[in-house]
Amino acid sequence: MVACMYFELRETDIDRHIQTAAAREILAQWRAAAGSLPGVLPDVATFWDTIRSELKADILKIVPHGANDWRYAVVGANFRQHENLNQHWRRDCVSDLDEPDRSFIRHSFGVATSRCEPVYAIHTAPNSMNVLLWERLVMPCRMEDGGVALVALLHPIEYLEDMIRAVLEVAPSGILRARCVRDGAGEIVDAVCLIANGLAATLLDRPLTELLPARLLTLFPEFRENGTFERCMKVALTREPCHFEIEHTQGGHRVWLSVAAVPLADGFTLSLADITALKFINEELERARNELIDANEHLESQARQLEDAIATANAARADLEIEVECRKVLEDELRRLALTDSLTGLANRPAIAAQGQALTIAAQRRSSPLCVISVDVDHFKKVNDTWGHAAGDKVLAMLAMLLQESIRPEVDLAGRLGGEEFVIILPRTDLTAAEAVAERMRLALAARVVEANDISIRVTASFGVAQWQANEDFDDLLARSDEALYNAKREGRNRVCRAAVEVEGLAAA
Repeated sequence: MVACMYFELRETDIDRHIQTAAAREILAQWRAAAGSLPGVLPDVATFWDTIRSELKADILKIVPHGANDWRYAVVGANFRQHENLNQHWRRDCVSDLDEPDRSFIRHSFGVATSRCEPVYAIHTAPNSMNVLLWERLVMPCRMEDGGVALVALLHPIEYLEDMIRAVLEVAPSGILRARCVRDGAGEIVDAVCLIANGLAATLLDRPLTELLPARLLTLFPEFRENGTFERCMKVALTREPCHFEIEHTQGGHRVWLSVAAVPLADGFTLSLADITALKFINEELERARNELIDANEHLESQARQLEDAIATANAARADLEIEVECRKVLEDELRRLALTDSLTGLANRPAIAAQGQALTIAAQRRSSPLCVISVDVDHFKKVNDTWGHAAGDKVLAMLAMLLQESIRPEVDLAGRLGGEEFVIILPRTDLTAAEAVAERMRLALAARVVEANDISIRVTASFGVAQWQANEDFDDLLARSDEALYNAKREGRNRVCRAAVEVEGLAAA
């Protein structure tokens, strides 16, 4: 990777850009030594003697070296300290520097030498660890042999630590950095707080001076009881980030905090956010959802009464429009509140139950077919036991992707019931077509390979297919597809089985 740097190089009107009193003082001394005639340079030894000793800690003396190079003759103590260099260090030549420092320094030295005037720069240094911006004033001087030497003032004006501290204080989240405390056997017994911003102190209801440095369990013994400490220790040991929520006392009130824990060195960093208002909103949404369900049931009852009482087609159509609109409001609300499975991105069990029931009702009203396919990975426990749960997760993610690829977008629904169990709902699809879909999935899965830990893993799955029967709810339909799935496993796995059909007309089909 090529390092980049930012710089502002001023060749004229540099007084307006200089930021520090030290640079102004040394520039005034250079001008006094140079006199008023243009192109006249001060004697380097005389000028060097005029510089106060405390300022020389930020001074570099540079002399020409060969045709197109410069050698560092004197390096100030402050520069060595900021660059973490020992007192005997001396960078021989500019040509020894790394890019992009080398090109920038050569250019600024060349401008000062050719113009016989000082130049001023503000710049970053990609190789500096803690300095964000440097101030550099380069002044040409005459040597005894008539050559041109350079005297440069170089010191930091902005630090990364100051920037990080400022960022922490304006961060929208509370930030707390802690390091693990271990016993003589190396076991983690506590953590000590090293860094915290003001918002973290507010959210945790502790003064900042009390947080730093202090033992986590001494300040918050409840963290051991509510599992917070255990989660943080797991992050430190496994190096895996973790997100969770905790209930905490703040100003005598109970609040909810969202916590993101990430590993850092031998410890962790916590990002804290107050989600109490969000919790209240979710409770209100749940209450509203229940009210919507009750209202929908009431509307359905009213609709049945109106259908019996109203004889005209226009009145029946108006009633249907009201019912459809109410159902749309309820479906939109339920869809917004639905969750997805975090591993596969498919619908989770609550979403499958809600959508499956709604599609079953729609199939009954439209007298249209509806099928369910239950899917279970064969010998999945062996995958986990042999190659680990991470490999098992990759297998499940691959199967989820295959299911999504095999169904109709915006029509069919694929979901994960839990573990290695999946389900597919196929509206407007009869049993024969559903079996064909399942068979294509079975063959596609058997042909795919999952790469995990440099190992190629192949798996198969068993499929159970069932078609909705009149007056049957979704749970019963799902149970029949599950029974067909178990039959497929009993018959040897890696096959598609259809459920036993109890309706005579469907059996004949």
